[in-house]
Amino acid sequence: MEPKKFIRSLRIIHWCFLTALLVLTIYVYKDRTGFRVGTPGIKDDYLFLVPLAALFGYFGSQLRYRNEMRHISSGESLQQKLRKYQKATLLKYILIEVPGFLALYAFYKTDTALYFVIAICLVAYLFVQGPKKSRLINEVPFSLEEKKLFDTLQS
Repeated sequence: MEPKKFIRSLRIIHWCFLTALLVLTIYVYKDRTGFRVGTPGIKDDYLFLVPLAALFGYFGSQLRYRNEMRHISSGESLQQKLRKYQKATLLKYILIEVPGFLALYAFYKTDTALYFVIAICLVAYLFVQGPKKSRLINEVPFSLEEKKLFDTLQS
């Protein structure tokens, strides 16, 4: 796979994840009649589940990504490195997206603003995690020849 095609395909995948979450966010926001501000009731099943899932998604995505990146060695072929990087990136996106869906579902069921805010934060975090050429070059142990392939690309 060419570096340009690889980065383009990662961007497309990222935008698909982000678009799915954004579309659901807009739908849930438009469908609800309002926000309940304040502390959710004690009987609210999502009171602990949603924040814990969001924290797990945030920190878990970082830890899992770093763990997957450790398995990329400089002696592997460019294809193997890119495949492992893509796997790590997809896992990171999934671990962010799932708590986002859960937060939106909880907001849809309860109208509690806390869950909507958590979902918006996860959408913003997913947006920031988009693929960048500089991130790829800095985080994958490329050889000098492989780095030159990516350096010639426009961001």
